[in-house]
Amino acid sequence: MVRSEWRRWGVLCLIVTGIVFLAACGSAQDTEHQEHSGDHKSMEQQTENVKVDLMTNPTTIQVEKTVEIHAMISQKGKPVNDADKVRFEIWPKGDDDKKESLKTKRMGDGMYVAEKTFKQTGEYEVMYHVTARGGHVMDSQTITVRP
Repeated sequence: MVRSEWRRWGVLCLIVTGIVFLAACGSAQDTEHQEHSGDHKSMEQQTENVKVDLMTNPTTIQVEKTVEIHAMISQKGKPVNDADKVRFEIWPKGDDDKKESLKTKRMGDGMYVAEKTFKQTGEYEVMYHVTARGGHVMDSQTITVRP
């Protein structure tokens, strides 16, 4: 009888140990999932509120005159001077096959600038691509080139 009692306790201990082990593994996976979700949220928070103001100098753009295209980048009212990459894509409106990519120069105080001389009048799309603080922000704006 002593042997069967030990056997019962042994089986019971194995079952309890198995249950505890499985519960611990499930808990570790939940924690890992929460940590990765937290990483994703913190990445979103890093790029959250990144604001890009696109402007030109001069504001009236003329054919065969050099224009500066500015991207003023800020987050929560403070300049973003640590963007990993800022570039512009420019193309005649309605003609996506003629996209041209322009690299920018960091000027400080959140300002990034590229220069362009337009050869023809018309409307152009200017799209900025900003990679900063773990994320990517992009949008476009239409500009008009006058004679």
